[in-house]
Amino acid sequence: INKKEKMDIKEEIKDFKELILANKKEIKVIENNNKNIQENTSKIIIVSGNFCSGKSLISIILSQYIENRNKKTLLIDFDINNDISTILGIKKENEWELKDLIKCIKKNLYVLCETHYFFKQLDEFNVYKISEFLEQVRQNFDFIIIDISSNIEEKYVEKVLQKADKIIFLLEPNLLEIKKTKQLLDVYLNDFNISYMKIKLLLNKVNKYKISEDIIKEIFSKIEIIGSIKYEEKYTLFINKKFNNYTCENENEKIYEKIIN
Repeated sequence: INKKEKMDIKEEIKDFKELILANKKEIKVIENNNKNIQENTSKIIIVSGNFCSGKSLISIILSQYIENRNKKTLLIDFDINNDISTILGIKKENEWELKDLIKCIKKNLYVLCETHYFFKQLDEFNVYKISEFLEQVRQNFDFIIIDISSNIEEKYVEKVLQKADKIIFLLEPNLLEIKKTKQLLDVYLNDFNISYMKIKLLLNKVNKYKISEDIIKEIFSKIEIIGSIKYEEKYTLFINKKFNNYTCENENEKIYEKIIN
């Protein structure tokens, strides 16, 4: 090898080393960006279930529980019945943009209701707007709690479910509701391609005539049951008083901790 060839080889090695160093720096930047994204990304928790399973009440209680821990929380009513606005006594607004419907009702608790105005202008070709909106609010809140419609014919339901970090499915432990739940979860898992790992069963409105939890575990063998909440008549009192001075029952705190962790 002559002197010129040696110099060329040295230059190639130098260029190669610089390329490796540049790649390492780029990888480091990407890793740091991903880390920052993970740190700044809030949790989206969806409360789902059959009609009249108690989704709105549990969504409100969960949101207040999180807000009491100084976490900035957004409660969204994506059920067209808009029960949350009625329960919390939130004034109706005729806005067409989701961001304009967000109202602060406590220091760290914000509520988005009356979403049916927004859904009026949605069709199956632009439901992606829901996904875009959820990605935007992720940057501004620690937790996003969503009360979702049990009507799977609504095009936006699938999109919202796919954005969830966790889906809390409420099940009243009787034969009729178990049958309905099995049908609905089959759609979630098979048609919507939701991972069963995201779905957690919460037994709600439990009374002394309930179906055994062991039987429910056998029916929904892949899905974790995170607890059970007894039927309480006093919920009616809190609804009538717009949930003023409501405090979470101590026996249910472990359930809500499981949900948010």
